Amino acid sequence: LIHDGSGLVLYIRRLSPLDRDIWGIHNPHFITSQPWESVVSMAAEYSEFATKTTSEPLLLGGWSFGGVVAFEAARQLMKKGVAVKGVLLIDSPSPVNHVPLSDALLDSVAKLDGRNAGTDIGRLVKTQFQMNSRMLGRYDPLAAGGPFPPIVLLRSSEGFNPAGVSDVPKWLADRSDRTQAAAGWEKVVGTSIKVLDIPGHHFQPFHPDNVS
Repeated sequence: LIHDGSGLVLYIRRLSPLDRDIWGIHNPHFITSQPWESVVSMAAEYSEFATKTTSEPLLLGGWSFGGVVAFEAARQLMKKGVAVKGVLLIDSPSPVNHVPLSDALLDSVAKLDGRNAGTDIGRLVKTQFQMNSRMLGRYDPLAAGGPFPPIVLLRSSEGFNPAGVSDVPKWLADRSDRTQAAAGWEKVVGTSIKVLDIPGHHFQPFHPDNVS
């Protein structure tokens, strides 16, 4: 499982046993805030880690931004002949014409975890969100072509629309149309994908109440 926009992945410890080994990949540049060149370069390094860590066939996944990186990593691995069983997207937005999240929205996200507000960790997390959101905006999932892995999308069933923020993108704020979550991804892979609803909004998949 690849980290979300925060660069961290400690939240996977909240998962109940799944009768399989689960590896979490955090951003190795979290502390230094060294930027990656692109989603493609990040995925290349993470895919190399995956092949050195476990055996084929691989099952990759990630939350939000991490799902997009997992998708790109799977594409690169498949192109090299590595067996990839599929990719689990945990409420990952479509990477087609993605609009980066505004600083005002990211500030609202940071307030969801009051423990880190105003701390060094909190500032590092915000920097990660800013860099990763902008990097996602530059990513073109169709530029290099296939092959593309099978995809399952876990869709958060509630919208996230914080008070006082006017520029919340529709994919984040409005969850009334279930088909919209899959539409962008289906455009990329050229086929239908499986969508399963999960409780909470985009920033709550790993909330203790939702993974207990």
